[in-house]
Parts: sequence; C-alpha cells; structure tokens
Amino acid sequence: MKLNAAEDFLLSIKQDIARMAQMYSGSKFMSGIERLNICKECDRYNTLLKTCKECKCFMPIKVNLAGENCPIGKW
Repeated sequence: MKLNAAEDFLLSIKQDIARMAQMYSGSKFMSGIERLNICKECDRYNTLLKTCKECKCFMPIKVNLAGENCPIGKW
C-alpha cells in the first residue's frame, strides 16, 4: 500500500514540474536549441551579432532561460 502512495506522489510531482515548465517557457516546452532555430528563421534575428532586433537580447543565452519568451510570440 505504501508503494502505491509513493508512486502516486512521484507522479504528481512529475506532472507539476511539467506544468511549471510550460508556464515558464510559453505555450509548450521547447529546448533552447528549438527556440534558437526559430530565431534563426526570423527576420528580426541579427545573424552577425546573434541578437534579436526587437528585444536586443543575445539569443544563445536567452533561449535557454525558461522564464523568457519571444517578444513577438514565436516561442
């Protein structure tokens, strides 16, 4: 009986972490690589400086920060 309760508890924690990841990374969880690939296809991405022309952020860093979002809603 105790094992089932522990399994239920761990499943609950896993689900909570997944929900938090979605909250902090936009509408769905994306890795930094996925986000950066979206940026690289955007006309607002400065390829030479690796920055966003909208928010002026250095994108190789920003895409890995879970609480950050694309300023024009692409991720």
